[in-house]
Amino acid sequence: MDVIKDNYERWLRSIKPEDTPDELYEKAEEEARLMDYMAEDISLLSKDLKEFEKEEFFACGGFYLSALSNSAQEREIILHVQDIGKKISSLGYKNKKVLAVEGDIGNLGGYKMEGGKMVVKGRAARSVGKEMRGGEILIKGNAGYWVGEGMTGGKITIEGNVGDIIGLGMENGEIAVHGNAGNYVGRYMKGGSITIMGDVEHWLGQHMSGGEIVVKGDARNAVGNLMRGGRIIIEGNAGELVGWNMPSGEIWVKGTIKSIYGSYQIIKFFEPLGSPENSQSTSSFYVIKRPL
Repeated sequence: MDVIKDNYERWLRSIKPEDTPDELYEKAEEEARLMDYMAEDISLLSKDLKEFEKEEFFACGGFYLSALSNSAQEREIILHVQDIGKKISSLGYKNKKVLAVEGDIGNLGGYKMEGGKMVVKGRAARSVGKEMRGGEILIKGNAGYWVGEGMTGGKITIEGNVGDIIGLGMENGEIAVHGNAGNYVGRYMKGGSITIMGDVEHWLGQHMSGGEIVVKGDARNAVGNLMRGGRIIIEGNAGELVGWNMPSGEIWVKGTIKSIYGSYQIIKFFEPLGSPENSQSTSSFYVIKRPL
């Protein structure tokens, strides 16, 4: 255990401002290969991180813990970060293991995650699952901005609320939010799916070109602004300027629409509810799209 702590301290103090995430991870991975340790040793190190809070690059410690975890023989690792004042960023970097994180985490949780699973029993700051390729992330609390930015696979579940700009430029994968979401959900989205169980703020699906966004609650103004493809489904109400400058794609709204901006084909679509034998019971949506 003392060897791991000594190596961690040396690694922290070797960091330069110009170091890239990959360089930080690779240096930590080299350290991990030279040590004999078990999953329990990683857990013990995580409990002692508070000793290093005054180090200039303390927040980068997530790269080191991620390298240790990915190089460990065991598949499941428990990390304890609940007693730290400063938050550790980049936990789960390129993750392939099953990580159980006790406490809140900093930015970039699950950055470039490749597989496995990370469960955070706390809150997460911004950029959860950035450039994620596979695996699963579960945040038990709220998360900040830019969840799932540029992700190409995997699944992210946020059990609380999220900030603005989730799913920015995502190409594939799933994002599920049990609470509410901020502005610009699915901006520049190319594929995959986003489901919001609560309400969303303005500019839902702006510049979206593919994939599907489902909002179980209400959406505020400018839904589908500059949308070029894909589908948005709103089971609640929509605000003003729906479809503003939308060249293509579809917007489905079950509730009321305050106003539509532009000339569109509007269809009342009736969707059967329940089993085929009960198909007389229907749910109706307004489907908004450009005329053929």
